[in-house]
Amino acid sequence: MRTLALLSLASLAACAPTQTPSTLTPESERVRIGGGTPSGLRMTSNTAARVDTLWASLDRVWKVLPGVFATLEIPIEQFNSEAGTLGHSGLKLYRRLGKIPLTRYIDCGTTQIGPNADSYEVLLTVLTKVQRSRADSSNTTVATTVEAVARPIQFRGDYMRCSSKGALEARLAEVLNVQLAP
Repeated sequence: MRTLALLSLASLAACAPTQTPSTLTPESERVRIGGGTPSGLRMTSNTAARVDTLWASLDRVWKVLPGVFATLEIPIEQFNSEAGTLGHSGLKLYRRLGKIPLTRYIDCGTTQIGPNADSYEVLLTVLTKVQRSRADSSNTTVATTVEAVARPIQFRGDYMRCSSKGALEARLAEVLNVQLAP
């Protein structure tokens, strides 16, 4: 009987889908809070990026991307044309990103009064990497990661990790496609 159970488990494991490791490697960075020197908060990235392949040249996408961030009301703090990265790490927010409630973009858990993203101080990181597509050099690959941590404003507590709902990454891709349209 045990042999049958072990064989069943082995066959199920063999049929299970394999997970391929993310192309992003975990990186650790210090976050500046309030524009000063980097504080003790250390964020380690293990979030998979949303990757979109666009039928546009790298130069054209790179020129349009700052306007996309401006439309979403995300100030650009990191701009590296050599690496093809653009974004903001450690954007301090309360309740909204522009006119959009943070609860639409991130999940920081809930309390008795509602979603934490509505009442916590949130540090949001939005980074986009642009590169030529490997399959076709006339196409461009755009990879966006969104990460956040939050802590209660009323109490001095530690930051806790929030999870992205994927909506901000999707909105960024949508605005980028509209601005690239002929």
